[in-house]
Amino acid sequence: MRGVRDGLPLPGTTPAQVLSQLAHRVSGPLRTERARTLMDYHGVGGEPAGTVAQVAARHAVSGRTLSNWVAALRAAGSRLPLSAELITQMTRRSAEGEDHLGRVRTSKAFGVPPPARPSPPHPSRVGSATTADRPAAAIACRVLAAAGPQPLTILRTAVLRARRFRDRRPLTGSQLTDALLALGATVDADGRWHPPPGTPVPPRYRNLVTVAAGRELTRTEMVAALVDAGYGAAFAEDRCIRNHPLIRHVGRDSYRLVGNARRPDDDDRSFRDPRPPEADRREP
Repeated sequence: MRGVRDGLPLPGTTPAQVLSQLAHRVSGPLRTERARTLMDYHGVGGEPAGTVAQVAARHAVSGRTLSNWVAALRAAGSRLPLSAELITQMTRRSAEGEDHLGRVRTSKAFGVPPPARPSPPHPSRVGSATTADRPAAAIACRVLAAAGPQPLTILRTAVLRARRFRDRRPLTGSQLTDALLALGATVDADGRWHPPPGTPVPPRYRNLVTVAAGRELTRTEMVAALVDAGYGAAFAEDRCIRNHPLIRHVGRDSYRLVGNARRPDDDDRSFRDPRPPEADRREP
């Protein structure tokens, strides 16, 4: 039976952040090298996780010493309160190209189930996407990189909102799935898609998420958020708010970002052609 998580919470929002904060907490303010060694062991020090012998040699300590430090970290981590989002991030299946060993060690540090190994590509699907479908999947991957894991229905809606695809037929779920797999995206056991490792987040997407994530905004407020994110005022007021793949129109004068639905089925019910009377093919 797992112990009670009655430790002091940490402010990190990603596994790497809370692991780093925990390592410094356990090591103490005067033992920064010990904290760096623990981070290196867990693959959050800038390099993929290595063996105990490799990490110990890099930091000039014995393997037994390193093992003792790891045990102390795990004892503290198992008592640390974790949000549901952090647990989900730690336990989801590893994507192809991720540091699976480092993710397994991180999950053990916090006493949660380890992630499964990356799924092998399905031979009948990978490579079957058409050239025309891959740009749509690229938009979906940028949405995933900015907003986090999403189900296929939300990605289809986001792609259809993007102006480049407004005057084309919507992709079927099968077509978008093929294109996502071809680009290296992965899907977890809950049916949520993850971007290919290393997918860059466009700066204005990142800024928009920072400004508006988790909030329900009026049209005026969302336009202001777009301007704060770096979009031109006239563009934000007209085409951008209607067609940005991260923005959802959820009600009269009410907007939210992808990934912040009030109910799990919000995006399923809103999957319809959102194109305005005039078509513009540029992507925000």
